[in-house]
Amino acid sequence: MSHPEILLDTNVLIYAIDTQSQFYERSRDFVFGREGEPAITSISLSEAYSVLTRKQGYGLPATQADEIIQWYRARIPVLYPNKLSSDWLHYLVKSYSPKGHTIYDMEIAAIGLANQIQTIATKNEKDFRMIREVEVVSINN
Repeated sequence: MSHPEILLDTNVLIYAIDTQSQFYERSRDFVFGREGEPAITSISLSEAYSVLTRKQGYGLPATQADEIIQWYRARIPVLYPNKLSSDWLHYLVKSYSPKGHTIYDMEIAAIGLANQIQTIATKNEKDFRMIREVEVVSINN
């Protein structure tokens, strides 16, 4: 396996299993590496589990959501927070002063940057657009 080139945001993981989504095919292109060698963060896996199990999301049973998470873990490298990503997060917070939930997107970007990944695939470009240190690739295209 080569070095990951692109970090997948949580929404890419969700849309890649939602056959009814207009973003299904494009998301699967990223998940299966047709758009570059992918990686995911532990943060995105936790967020995906939350979306999959909550009523306002998909309302799946915990066991089914866990099966999906384990499927991803078995196929795509998972990146975890570490000292270097914490340093990157501190830098990004000082540089951009995120508010509220945007801190999670900052942490996803920081983990990617700590692993020499500057490209993030997402549906929500606005979540990462302010971070000049990363390139955002939209699944909307």
